[in-house]
Amino acid sequence: MKLLPLFGIGSTFAFSKTENAYALGDSTAGCLVCEYVNIANTEQLAIDALEDNTSTIPCIAAKTNGTALADATTLASTYPGYTLETTSGKHCVATFFMFEAKDMNNKVIYGVRRTVAESEIANGNRVDVDHYDGVKGYQLTGSAAHLNVMFTDRAEADSQFFAMDGRDDYVDDSATDAAISTTSIQVQTETRCLVCHGSQEFTSYPSQAAEITMPCWNPSGSNSFQTDVTASLDPTKYCIPSDTGLCYTKTFQYGTKDSRGVTTSNWMVISRGCVEADDSATQNTATGDILTGNTRSVSNAMMNIRMYAATNSASKAKDNAKYPDNDVADQTFFQATAAHVEPMLKATDYDIRPLTVQFSSPDGSGKPDAPTYADSIFDELECLQCVTPIGNTDNTNDCVNAKTTGRVKCKTLSCSSISSAYKLGEDASENFYYSKRGCTADPDDGTTDGEQAQADKFVVPDGWTNIKQQNQRSTTANGNTGRASTVSTAQIFDCFSCESTFSTTLSGANAGEPTYDSVKSKDNALCWQTFSPTQDSSTTATGTSGSCTGRCFVSAYKYKQNTGTTKLPATEYNWYVKRGCDQEGLMIDSSSPADDIYGVEVTNRVCDYSNGTLCNGNVAAYETTLEIQTQTARLLQCFQCETAPGNTDKEDKCYTVLSTEKAENCPDLSYTSCVTTQSSYTVDGSAVYNIKRGCHKGDRAEESALVPGFTNVKSTTEYCSSGSCNKAAGDSSDELTEAVAETVTAGPDGPDTSGASIAQIFVALNAVLLAALL
Repeated sequence: MKLLPLFGIGSTFAFSKTENAYALGDSTAGCLVCEYVNIANTEQLAIDALEDNTSTIPCIAAKTNGTALADATTLASTYPGYTLETTSGKHCVATFFMFEAKDMNNKVIYGVRRTVAESEIANGNRVDVDHYDGVKGYQLTGSAAHLNVMFTDRAEADSQFFAMDGRDDYVDDSATDAAISTTSIQVQTETRCLVCHGSQEFTSYPSQAAEITMPCWNPSGSNSFQTDVTASLDPTKYCIPSDTGLCYTKTFQYGTKDSRGVTTSNWMVISRGCVEADDSATQNTATGDILTGNTRSVSNAMMNIRMYAATNSASKAKDNAKYPDNDVADQTFFQATAAHVEPMLKATDYDIRPLTVQFSSPDGSGKPDAPTYADSIFDELECLQCVTPIGNTDNTNDCVNAKTTGRVKCKTLSCSSISSAYKLGEDASENFYYSKRGCTADPDDGTTDGEQAQADKFVVPDGWTNIKQQNQRSTTANGNTGRASTVSTAQIFDCFSCESTFSTTLSGANAGEPTYDSVKSKDNALCWQTFSPTQDSSTTATGTSGSCTGRCFVSAYKYKQNTGTTKLPATEYNWYVKRGCDQEGLMIDSSSPADDIYGVEVTNRVCDYSNGTLCNGNVAAYETTLEIQTQTARLLQCFQCETAPGNTDKEDKCYTVLSTEKAENCPDLSYTSCVTTQSSYTVDGSAVYNIKRGCHKGDRAEESALVPGFTNVKSTTEYCSSGSCNKAAGDSSDELTEAVAETVTAGPDGPDTSGASIAQIFVALNAVLLAALL
């Protein structure tokens, strides 16, 4: 039962840890070293699991329930990956963590990592759990050597006012204001595993994992994988392991031989993704498991399936995916313990679940983690090989009807057939026929047999869409005989082409945000919400490009700014959208600063023929009004000042901005940069320090220019884009250049000043210089 503070002077008992002394049957005692991570349906179930003193998982209970294990060897064989640290004086360390995974139907991921330390940390502390981004754990050490700490619940343990799962810092129970923490469980919005596949050919089998260079082999060290929001939400790049909380890495290798029996190639194949509930992991180091999901003409090949805990961001999922390495010491399989009757239980039943990714290394210095392939050398697969000429209209072509005599030997052990038949528009009388047959370049790319709604780019003529293709993959010799079964009617690939900007102002401090429907009459181009052309020419529609051979795009933003006064508050809301055809294909999905509005980001999205005609009517697949969120724009603040003519004081409050000075608002949102122009030099031995600070709009370029009136000293202009960024002090060097004046000769109406001193000339030119700085 929880004891509450009495009379405001703290609890009646000090916080004390629950500890277990782990001992083996041979009387050896020490610190248990292990890891465990799992998922629970609710927070309470996760707490119950972590504090279960009767758990059959020693990493949870910090002891072996029932009969003690005989010795360290028995411990390692019964609970793979567990060790017992028996060094005298060592303190046992336990780090407990827990967080709610929103995209796993609010399931809770929890776990513990047990290690050792030289001394006790009395009350423990919060630490980062390195497998995740921003997830905290609570780390405790035993109060004496070789005492293993148990998890305890703040709702039950005497005088424990903090949660021991990483959500809280330590709360001193003796403080007069001590109270039970009410901090909620840590919450993470994402649970991610990297999705990729790859295969690489070698002349001889690589002896070191680092010799394999395909991106999927070591995503952590590759630039091929994006980790932004768009990529994180793409299930073909990152998946959510909803049932298991686990990721997998599958690897296998094979070789090919020609008709003489000579080995012609060696292949390493890998795939990564999310573990399903019924999946099982490899349980041995030597032979692996029978290859499943095979897309090549191989039989009885073996594969390794390694499982590991998912993480909470795309960037961390990429970072956790390192070289599959078979030579990393002390590796552990995800598996059921010897206590289970079925050693190959499904993944959700495994009780050996280490947090650290197993059979993986950052440098790939060991052997590749894949079963040997002495029995996996197969005959090269013969396939039909041909391709129709460009613009083929002959349906009796030997490639179209699969009667070609062309043959090719395929080391990928897969044949491919791509076929399409189409006509260019409803009124066209001529049909075109395309076929391509040969080796499958990437048998693991996920392409399925049957009709593909939008044909590949090399099939579709530029400027057209809505053409289907028939795919066939075959692992039978010369089996790539597929043909298109229907004739597609192609459509011209068109894009909405329009631009619109409009605004409205609402008065009052708490005026609600206006809807698009309330201001749509101002969208004269019908661009924010689009309307497709119809046969009825009298119907209003959004403009289009007519035809596009590149990609369609949409760029949009929405922002608000305060425009009223304290007494009469008002808010201006602004919409901007542009749609069109990017013929060069240079635009990409991105967010970028608006060119002429400070602090506003533009959302850019592109689509191509595969998305169908007029594909830029939304923002990607989402309604514009719902996808483009309102941003709050504020004026850029810059330091705005200038030194006096002929300033000789480098401590001048403009030349060296004082810490008490404050930046000022720029005139309006079109000022997107702060600017500083400065020059320093000597005139007749006297130092001159000129500077001007201010706001800037329009194009900018770092520049250096001669100071007017002199031939050898220059002013420099620098720009920056964040608030108060032009504060840097001017050049304070004591080694300044002596200015050399331009030669000035008399004009028709003035005296010759060529004999004047440089100081005299300086006085005359200083005003010119300051004008230039403006």
